[in-house]
Formats: sequence, C-alpha cells, structure tokens
Amino acid sequence: MEPPPRPNKQKTWLLCEPVTVLDQRTSDTISDTQQPRADSPEGDKEFEQGTSQLSDKIGDTQQPRADSPEGDRKSEQGTSQLSDNIGDTQQPRANSLVRNRKSKKKTSPLSDNSSDTQKARAKSSEGSSDVEYCGRKLLLANIYFEEKMPKVIGDYVNVHIFTLPNGARDIRHAKDAADKLKKGSEENALGAIGEPESESTLLSALKCLDTSGLRVDYQGGWIPSLKPPGTEHLDDARPQISVGLSDEFLAHAMETTTGIYVPMAFLSTLQEDLTLISNPRGNLYGPRFPFLIVEEGENLHQAQNKAAVSGAIALRMLKGLREFNGPKHTQGSDHKQSEFTLDVVFSIVTEGSVHELWVHTDYFPDGKSDGKSPKVLMARLSAYRNAVTWNCVALSRRIQAILKWGKGEFTDKVVSMLEWEA
Repeated sequence: MEPPPRPNKQKTWLLCEPVTVLDQRTSDTISDTQQPRADSPEGDKEFEQGTSQLSDKIGDTQQPRADSPEGDRKSEQGTSQLSDNIGDTQQPRANSLVRNRKSKKKTSPLSDNSSDTQKARAKSSEGSSDVEYCGRKLLLANIYFEEKMPKVIGDYVNVHIFTLPNGARDIRHAKDAADKLKKGSEENALGAIGEPESESTLLSALKCLDTSGLRVDYQGGWIPSLKPPGTEHLDDARPQISVGLSDEFLAHAMETTTGIYVPMAFLSTLQEDLTLISNPRGNLYGPRFPFLIVEEGENLHQAQNKAAVSGAIALRMLKGLREFNGPKHTQGSDHKQSEFTLDVVFSIVTEGSVHELWVHTDYFPDGKSDGKSPKVLMARLSAYRNAVTWNCVALSRRIQAILKWGKGEFTDKVVSMLEWEA
C-alpha cells in the first residue's frame, strides 16, 4: 500500500504566526480521524455529557445571586471593603486643600522662581535704579555729568597738575604703585582671596606713593548735613578712601606762610559750632578738606553716583570756607572764573579691574556767576584697566600728580583763605 501523498501547504500570513491551510486533496486522508459532528446522534450524546460535567463544575464555584440573602451579605461586605480601600487613597479634606496646593506649587527652570532669574532681574533692577538716580536725583541737586570736559577745566588740570616734575624718587614710587595695581588684577583674575577691605588694591597702591603731610582715611561716613540740597533724597556719603590734609601739615603751612602758629583746635572749634566744616568725618582724626575720593560699586553707575555726592560735599566745604571769610574770597557777580579760584577735587570710581578718573568743580558755563548758583560739574578725565601694565603705570602717575598738587597749590589756596581769618 502506497503512503498517502504529502499535502500541499499554502501559508497565509496573519499578524502573528503562520497558519497552515490544507487543500481539498487532503480532506479524504484525514476523514478517518475526524471528530463526530455535533448534529449526529453520537455527537449529541457526547455534547450532553460534556454540558452536564461543565454545569457541575460551574455549580461548585458559582457565587450566590445578588438578590439572595447570602448574596446581599457578601455584596455589603465587598462594598464595605471597597469603601475602606478608597478611603485610604482619598484626597485630604477641603480645609487642607489650600495647604496642599501651596506644597505642590509647580517650579520650572524657566520660571520666575529660579535663583538665576531672580539674581539677573535684581541686577538689572539695580542698574536701572542707578541710572534713574543719576538722571533725576542728582540733577535736582544741581550735579551734572559731562563726557566732554570744559576747556577751562582741561587747561587747569593739564597745566597745573599733570605736568608737575617728577624726580627719581617719584618715578620709583609710581612704579611700586603700578606693580601693586597689576598684582591686584592678577589675584582677582585667579579668584584668589583678596586682602581685607581696609587693604584694597587702590589703598595698597596709595601707600606706595608719597603721602607725607596728608591724611588717608577709609570707610568713614561723612556728615549727612553736608550733602547738597535738593528736593530728592541723596544717599549718605561714605567713601571707600578719602585723602585730605593732615592737621599738622596744615598748621605748619599756615605758620610758614603767615609767621603765626594757628592751632588746629581753631578749626575744630569752628566745626563744633557748625560755623565752618573742614573735616567731613566730624572727628579729630579725619582729613581736612579732602581733595581725592575713591568710590567702589557693584557697577560703574553706582560708583559714579557715590562719587558725585562725595565730590559735591568736598566742594561745599571749600565754598563754605570762601563764604566764611567774606567777599575777598567769594566769587561775586563781576568775578571772572580764573585758574586759581577754580575749586577742584578728584575722584576715582572703580568696578573690578576698571578705574575711571573724574574731576569735580563748581562751574559757571558762561564764566561768570551773575548771582546764580554754579553747576557742580563732574567730568571724566580718563579710564584705566589694571589688567594692562601701561594702564597701571599711567594711573599711578596720575594719582601721584594729584597728591603732589594737594600738598602744593591746593594747600596754598586753603591757607590763603585761612590767613585772612587769622
């Protein structure tokens, strides 16, 4: 007997596994092993037996009906358990929802609550407020910033101050000061821990220069009543560094000029009586008639605003000295503003490694007072970056020239006004 022929398989691909489909030629081969049909007598008997067995199995595991007493009890138990489970995961009561909302407040790296955004906005706000302070409050106090220096001021500064001769000792001192400025810049660039506040870079440079006869003061608040009048409140002056005449040097200069010894207790008495303010600190150890001020700020605008107020106070003390000594030293209506009568003080504003040199003066635009109050003018002379070596040298030479001028012509001007009173 020959074996039955092998069926031809045709594969139909569905979503998962291939299913084998037999063609008509193989139907006779498997007819002997086919199960009885369900509509045949034999099939009916087997179907009834299977149905009976299935009913018995279902009866053993069937749950009671919901409308039966037993079903009601079990339904109630299930409902109770479900309620307990839901109660464990329920949200808090309404009176605690506010607290939960606060604790679940969303935060985003781009939201306003991020620390970087807050710092950036605070810095921007500070910069805007500094510009507004300059454009409003200082102008109302008759303080003006000038990018271009008037000719009369430029001539005075260049001829009487920055052309003073320097000896070998002065050159050596200027080099030492420049080295201090450069070293301070390098330390800041490396992020090294700086010196104490009283030992700032500029103060270290000042100590390298000749400050004999001068009083170098730092971090001292000035008398608030000396601020220029205005309709807007000005910040109190508290310069980082101020340089003025010492009591001993001023007394010696007066004795040399007049031949009469005038004790500095005389000026202290006038200051206590508020007749003449010569010391902005209001104590026995402050500088007399400061002429160089150093201000530092978080930005240049802030430092400039501070220097504007401090410079105006220094000029008011010189103006008060003129008015105290009568019309001889007062700029009258017919008085032409000359080089010698020009009251001048200087300031250095700094932010990081950037330093700006400014000059302050009471300035009449037309050269005559005509009974009007002068402008308190603040003009920038130059700017320096102490990361550049030649900038450090140039700045140290400028500071040195200002100190020499302070001990020379500036002192002579103060003595000439005190001489009349003495």
